[in-house]
Amino acid sequence: MKTKFGIYYISGLSPAASVIAHHIMANFPLLEAHLAGPLEVPLTAWDSYRGQYDIHFLLENLVIPDDYDFIIWLINGDIGDSWHPYLFGAAGYKKAVVSNARLGTIEELAKEACHEIGHLVGLKHCCRHDCLMHTSWTEKEVRNKLFGLCEKCRQSMIKEHDALKNVL
Repeated sequence: MKTKFGIYYISGLSPAASVIAHHIMANFPLLEAHLAGPLEVPLTAWDSYRGQYDIHFLLENLVIPDDYDFIIWLINGDIGDSWHPYLFGAAGYKKAVVSNARLGTIEELAKEACHEIGHLVGLKHCCRHDCLMHTSWTEKEVRNKLFGLCEKCRQSMIKEHDALKNVL
């Protein structure tokens, strides 16, 4: 049985959400991705001091619908926290948020979405620069990643997914 994954998106990212759903299932064949529908970012998530959305507020207030095991939210505003001046995305317990504010293409947004999903299924950061699970701090690093997991991460994902089956 596949793990059900929902994708929320702000209204302007509807076309990108469909493309990203395809990439999720291509990179994580044990996941079944579904569009959960549009979800706008609340004004209360805005941190006027930093001039960006507070990633912790977004993750804490993101609700996972009952029919999904995990959820990801695609937004277009800049995100960060007090430790990171900006982030492409972040993941917490069964939830992730990814922003296209600093990414130039749908492909880059999809790579970062897949990276955060990797964390949700138990993958750690990878030292291989071309692996989706490598940490990216610049758009160039995102661009230079291949659209896939290295063999070590692929094997870890299979192992982690077997463990997830016992929890979900």
